Amino acid sequence: MKQKKVNVPMNTFIGEGFKFEGELTFDGTIRVDGEINGRVKSTNGEIVVGEKAVVEGDLEVGKVVVAGTLRGMIQASTCVEIQKSGRVEGDIVAPVVTIESGALFHGNCSMKNKESKSEKTVELPLKKNAL
Repeated sequence: MKQKKVNVPMNTFIGEGFKFEGELTFDGTIRVDGEINGRVKSTNGEIVVGEKAVVEGDLEVGKVVVAGTLRGMIQASTCVEIQKSGRVEGDIVAPVVTIESGALFHGNCSMKNKESKSEKTVELPLKKNAL
């Protein structure tokens, strides 16, 4: 499958080697290639967790794209995408969840459809030595 590139203007960039601790609140789009240890919150924002990034804490944002490591609960109002290099340890609540082949996800997933307000929960087994 050919991966499509999307050019999204970045408002904030946390570079490799940079570590942020505490609560991070933002608008727009943020890309993380460093480390975040704490809660991340944005009403409609997007966070991109780069391949070398490590994020430990709960996220409450519009859209989440994970190519690195994320440990914590994800609540996304739009969607969550775990790319093939991504590792997620924690529960996900979002209307749309995409997990590419090769990605690792350990947790529960709750998908809420905005129209019907129904809820689907999918539990996936963790492969031994996956993380």
